[in-house]
Amino acid sequence: MNLGEIIEFSSGDDHRIGVIVGEIGKKKLEVVTSEGDEMRATRKEVTFETGVSVADYSSTSVAQSGARRFAKKVEEFAEELDLPILWQFVSDMGEAMGPEGIAELFFATTEPAARLAVLSVLRDDIVYFKQKKGPTFEPRSESQVEELKKQVEAELQKERERQNFVDGVVEILKADDDARAEVADAKMADPDFRKFARIIQKYAIYDQDHDRADQAKELLDEIEDGYGRHLKGRYGSKAFHLMVDMTVWDEHENLHLLRHNISPDIADEIVEAAQVICERSWEPEGYRRDLTDVLMFSIDSASTKDIDDAISCEKLPDGGYRVGVHIADPSARVAAGCNVDLEARGRGTSIYLPTGIFPMFPHSLSHEKMSLVAGELRPAVSSLMTFNADLELVDTEIVPAMVEVDHRLTYDGVDQILANPSEADLPGLDTSASENLASSLQSLQKIARALHEERVSNGAVNIDLPELKLKVDYTPGGEPTISTRVLDSNSPSRQLVSEVMVLNNRVLGEFCRDHELPTIFRGQAPPEEELYTDDILSLPEGLAREFALVRKMKPGDVTTQPTSHFGLGLAVYVQASSPIRRYTDLVAQRQIKAFLAEEALPYGESDIMEVLGSVESAARGAYLAERETTRYWTLYHLGTTLKGEPLEATVVEHKGHDKAAAAVFVHDVAFKANCKFRDRPPVGAKCEVMVVKADPRKDVLQLRGA
Repeated sequence: MNLGEIIEFSSGDDHRIGVIVGEIGKKKLEVVTSEGDEMRATRKEVTFETGVSVADYSSTSVAQSGARRFAKKVEEFAEELDLPILWQFVSDMGEAMGPEGIAELFFATTEPAARLAVLSVLRDDIVYFKQKKGPTFEPRSESQVEELKKQVEAELQKERERQNFVDGVVEILKADDDARAEVADAKMADPDFRKFARIIQKYAIYDQDHDRADQAKELLDEIEDGYGRHLKGRYGSKAFHLMVDMTVWDEHENLHLLRHNISPDIADEIVEAAQVICERSWEPEGYRRDLTDVLMFSIDSASTKDIDDAISCEKLPDGGYRVGVHIADPSARVAAGCNVDLEARGRGTSIYLPTGIFPMFPHSLSHEKMSLVAGELRPAVSSLMTFNADLELVDTEIVPAMVEVDHRLTYDGVDQILANPSEADLPGLDTSASENLASSLQSLQKIARALHEERVSNGAVNIDLPELKLKVDYTPGGEPTISTRVLDSNSPSRQLVSEVMVLNNRVLGEFCRDHELPTIFRGQAPPEEELYTDDILSLPEGLAREFALVRKMKPGDVTTQPTSHFGLGLAVYVQASSPIRRYTDLVAQRQIKAFLAEEALPYGESDIMEVLGSVESAARGAYLAERETTRYWTLYHLGTTLKGEPLEATVVEHKGHDKAAAAVFVHDVAFKANCKFRDRPPVGAKCEVMVVKADPRKDVLQLRGA
């Protein structure tokens, strides 16, 4: 290579034509390109030596002009080159050929511009020729060409679809506000458009954890280029805001459900199948015991519609009591393995969000035909527990039953009755009936206290943390209305219900263990060290100690073998008190009922393992979605309604070595969060805090001492 020679050299992913105008040592060249750029190239980057020189190469303009004229000739030769015809010519020759031979064959000349045109065209070809050393080019077989043409067309189609998506998004963004939703709906109706939209949506959901995050970023960049404006946000946040701006998503779109692959809607065919089930009359089977003459009542929140359980308490002649826990029996209507059952199994559990309930079974079943609605005949599985006059449990019996709940009570209503039993006056009941009901509730309260004391003596851990009842009324496009209530888990009614349900599940667990029924047991291992150590006892009683205990406790576990439950102080425990809401509860109940009815068990050991694997995973996702959604709306509430107000809190933990940082429990929303103080209060102290910043979408909350 000489000074003034025209060459082709590689520049990144591109090839450029230029004139050598200087040398830098032995390895580098100074080049003026056909576009007039002054560049440096190593000798190894030279891909074609033309042998053509520019006389007055020391003049940049002359060098550029010479390079440009040569590049023009190369371009003209390249435009004449018809690849299909060339492929046919070379195929007829029956051998691989170099650029010189191909130029002579096609152009009848071997001049440098013709040879470089052949090289540049065939170098980029992936269909007709295979490049070999030299370089030489070998024509592919006809079958290979056809297959590669299909692949190239498929790639081109993908690129067209991609560009159509980008153009479509820009069209939506540029539409007038009142027309944007209509344009977006039309675009989203196209499956190809939705395919690319899902890439953006998953980036919004999973952010950098999205396996196609790079592709999503590229799409967002192309949309910004086409739109001519920067989109709001960064990374996954940018993808979220784009979906909102397109009116595809709402400002408060629940990404938590999407993140855990939870669909709030039940398919139409499942809803229709459930309706067919509801239209069939239920006739009590012969093995059911008739308990319709027993006074029983349900106790739930006022808003509850899927009523799983009812309670009864009969005074016995010897001064003892027979307590009944009557659990709704969904399997009387829904057979294991039918499509409605499989849908419930896939969901694993009902989901209770501040914005609404997504039931495991369609509403027609969960809220109506399965629910223990007062005054309606319903199938149930009843646990009957006999206590002597000293409130000792002396006998248990489990029976499939038919029941009719007499009264639907609420926690608040029961608390009022227990506070003033002599003044109990229930709507629709005469004085005698009201007194009987009040008496039953008082007896249950005594029994619940005795049961609790027994469990505590067996090592049960009583952790009392307030719970937030958060309700959000929201229509997309409107303003959310939020109502909150902090529930007292130690209220008499909740303690009563909790203890009898724990007793019921203990009795069912003992039954399954003693009869070796394959089922799902729940347990909890003891902590690694003594629970009430000096560091725990040194904390003030109340929330600080309760949270410290939680930190020391091990998580609960599920297993197919009977195991103890440390936190409940029980040797065995089977959760089967909510079969309308939890699929594992339904599985356990089906096993017990089949055994009692002397029917084949619906689940064997391997079936139980399979259910445990799939259902617990779905239930875990539902739990996380509930928790994350509640946190989102709690942060929203803190950042809007409560921002700027002093909020009562309790310091529950000092954080590390930072003498300004502490974890506090904010009482208004029953929420634990970190807070910065100028003068940090001691653990257990009451204080006031204020919201500095709350961003539910970014999951950010900043508090400071008031």
